[in-house]
Amino acid sequence: MRPTTSVLTRFSKFYEAEPMSGCWLWSGAKIGKGYGVMGAPSISERLAHRISWRLFRGEIRNSLCVLHKCDNTSCVNPDHLFLGTILDNNMDMIRKGRMCRGDKHRQARLTIDKVISIRRDPRIHRLIAADFGVSRRLVDGIKNRKKWSWFVND
Repeated sequence: MRPTTSVLTRFSKFYEAEPMSGCWLWSGAKIGKGYGVMGAPSISERLAHRISWRLFRGEIRNSLCVLHKCDNTSCVNPDHLFLGTILDNNMDMIRKGRMCRGDKHRQARLTIDKVISIRRDPRIHRLIAADFGVSRRLVDGIKNRKKWSWFVND
């Protein structure tokens, strides 16, 4: 079911076009990371960029994600949006350098300096692991470039 015109009228009150970027910046309620939200009884969506897609482009089939070309989470311009799978979303995030990895990840146990030290340490992996408080398997992965492979220091 397509949303009613009243949803479009209400939706239009909550964004402003930004002339330099072309983004339509959501000025209504927002949740984490700046995603706009709007409640509307005639539609099941709450995220403003997904509502925008439905209003201007149509249904979102097969649990697809609505992704931002502009990487502005508060943008609801349908020309800046595209559909994709969760894999597409993750690949887009990696391509654009938005993925938390290394010591920026909230569960990181090592810093870049420690990874460099582990790579340079000539001792057996069990001893290195004990000194750094990590598993021997992690040390193996770091030394063999299977863990922290994105970080090139030599």
